[in-house]
Amino acid sequence: MRPRIEQIVNETIDAMIAGGNEGDFVELLSLPVPSMVIADLLDVPEEDHAFFQEKAGIFSDGLGALSDKQKASADIVDYIATLVDARITAPGEDILSRQLAAGASREEAIGLGHLLLIAGHETTSNMISLSVMTLLDKPELREQLENDPALIPGAVEELLRYYTIAETGGLRLAIEDIELHGVTIPSGSVVAALTNTANRDPEVFPDPDRIDFTRGARNHVAFGFGPHQCLGQNVARLELVIVLEILFKRLPDLKLSVPVSDLALKEYSNFGVQKMPVTW
Repeated sequence: MRPRIEQIVNETIDAMIAGGNEGDFVELLSLPVPSMVIADLLDVPEEDHAFFQEKAGIFSDGLGALSDKQKASADIVDYIATLVDARITAPGEDILSRQLAAGASREEAIGLGHLLLIAGHETTSNMISLSVMTLLDKPELREQLENDPALIPGAVEELLRYYTIAETGGLRLAIEDIELHGVTIPSGSVVAALTNTANRDPEVFPDPDRIDFTRGARNHVAFGFGPHQCLGQNVARLELVIVLEILFKRLPDLKLSVPVSDLALKEYSNFGVQKMPVTW
């Protein structure tokens, strides 16, 4: 997928440059790149890309009205249903065709396509924004990557650890009494795993509140752990690596238009930046 994602990132930056020298980075790059990657996985026809991106953007807008988000979600489900019906008749090489060939029902394939967008769009978009925000706010970190691009994959892992945008690791049910560190969790209790706290555990990550691109933080739990790990984690990693590899080469004068302290943050579901005004 690397060549195609590189093409998507370059084309997105081309559109930024063609549109002027300022704008909202979230709208211009962070949201379009992952939505186009998912569109490729689903083999969305090129003439439908604008519709797909528009609906994905509405669904991911933390400031949008709930009714608009629900309508966009329903529109996406309806659209994916048309894709699935087309694949039933004429299979292709996309992920929907492969799942149908493996025995998935029509409803399961529609659900899979919807889940790909829900789980893989806003989360990756948030991490792109936060990663670029960090490098713009801390020029010494940006310079470190420019001087040694081989650090970029490790930088991605460290930024995933540092921000842990899915702040809770999901709910678990204790099916029997269990003792952890002298505390008994009774059978029948619901436990919320705080992944952001785990990723700042000083016993695992010394000086955890400091960003260190040489840390070797691949053992973070930003994508979950065990059988409940994120299925799309390596696609997200690849998107983040490619954005950091290409962005500052193409836009060396990229700057934040406002201080980081003025940026509105998402705090309703996944952590992220609502808007990020930049110039280049």
